Amino acid sequence: MAHIPDLVASPARKIDFKILVLFGSFAFCILFFLELFAGTKGLSFADSFRTFFAQISGENTAASARIILLKVRLPRAFAAILCGSALSVSGLILQLSLNNSLAGPGIIGVNGGAGLFVLLFSLFFPYVALVRSLAAFFGAILAVLTVYFI
Repeated sequence: MAHIPDLVASPARKIDFKILVLFGSFAFCILFFLELFAGTKGLSFADSFRTFFAQISGENTAASARIILLKVRLPRAFAAILCGSALSVSGLILQLSLNNSLAGPGIIGVNGGAGLFVLLFSLFFPYVALVRSLAAFFGAILAVLTVYFI
């Protein structure tokens, strides 16, 4: 089990932590709705807001606004949430497995390993573009394993 620092576990810091969680949740909700209402298509904030809540209440709205909001912007917002969550959990796992709170992909060489493998595969297989992402993945895994076992 990971050691909880005394700084976080002290009673005075628990109040600050609750306020931080409350503020973070509020900011998350605001940014989520701003993500839904922001885009290159000329939908006004009022049209986006009306379309979003009309979909919940069952009212009929313009088809183009509904498609843009529900087929483009809402999946984009959920994808951003999923990617951010996955990145934070992977960073936590990396720090806990290496027992180093400063460990990050740039510090331990994951980025460099991925870049090296992409470069090597691009040199040997210049016309196969699909291999580059796999090469980056295997280079990153090899870099993590090298750091872990050294």
